[in-house]
Amino acid sequence: MGPFRAMTELLFAPAIAINGRSDPPTKGPGAPSRRPSPSLRGLAWFLGLGLAGLALLLTGLIWDAGLHARDPELAHQEALFTLSNPGHLLLFAGIVAVAVGIVGATWTWLEHTSDPRRSRRARGLLVVGVAYLTTLSVVALSRAETAESAALALGTGHIHAAGLCRPTLAQLGAAGRLVTDTRKDVRRFADLRDARTAGYAPHVRAVRSTMHYFNAAYVTDGRVLDPTRPEGLLYAHTTRGPVLVAAVYLMNRADEPGRAVGGCLTEWHTHNNFCSSDPANGMITGVLDQEGRCPAGQVRWAAPPMLHTWVIDLPEGPFAAHVGIDTVFRQLHATPRPSAG
Repeated sequence: MGPFRAMTELLFAPAIAINGRSDPPTKGPGAPSRRPSPSLRGLAWFLGLGLAGLALLLTGLIWDAGLHARDPELAHQEALFTLSNPGHLLLFAGIVAVAVGIVGATWTWLEHTSDPRRSRRARGLLVVGVAYLTTLSVVALSRAETAESAALALGTGHIHAAGLCRPTLAQLGAAGRLVTDTRKDVRRFADLRDARTAGYAPHVRAVRSTMHYFNAAYVTDGRVLDPTRPEGLLYAHTTRGPVLVAAVYLMNRADEPGRAVGGCLTEWHTHNNFCSSDPANGMITGVLDQEGRCPAGQVRWAAPPMLHTWVIDLPEGPFAAHVGIDTVFRQLHATPRPSAG
């Protein structure tokens, strides 16, 4: 028996049994031509689709394994549904094809059983079962995607001052979205000149390696955690120019606690050394000197709680409250330029 005939019989045997046509074909020049019945063709089509899907699935696995072998860090950069990875795309297409092939073949087989009543009941159960499992799979994959996307956005800095941080899935998702939205929306301020044009002003007159720039209009607008209008921006002044490293969110009032949207991940903190030349309008224009005095023409100002959301990757995580200047420049692979203006 040749390989083609063996594969044909393997695929067609169930359909032949269903239709009661297990007799071998008549041979000879005068033998009538016998074409497969519609049920046989339908079953063969679904089985072929399942085999093609299995081939796609295995090809996707091999492709993905090769990509990860060449780049071990790829696992930390991809989400569950990163379809720009050809391996993931083939895996997804293969799973769909296998599922459709198996369900279609089962439906065809049930459609041609000897008992129509049992056939209808079985097909109804098949539809309900497939719908239930599909819904369950979509929900589970969506939850996994949310958690994985949040983990990718948040990095590995999940250590809280009180010990190991264990946020809920909802908190992970909220924190991840805040990081993602912030990094996307503050790109327009990558150039410090654009931030200055938009109303961001330095919080001190003396030039420092890292400097906060606050927008007084946003400090007093009543909005909280709006990635399109962060109250402050933090820049690192490097030898190659200012680099945006974080957005700074402020609450509305000094006595208002920070919104812990990410649970223990979102570490709000306070500063008690700010000064202002226009406290009514939330202008942060200076800090206390070593003797506890504000610059001339300024008064001490109780700043609301603030939350740093870092747009660069840090070992401490994207909401680290206190990060050393050395850490920032080490992550940027840059050298400070204190004399930058």
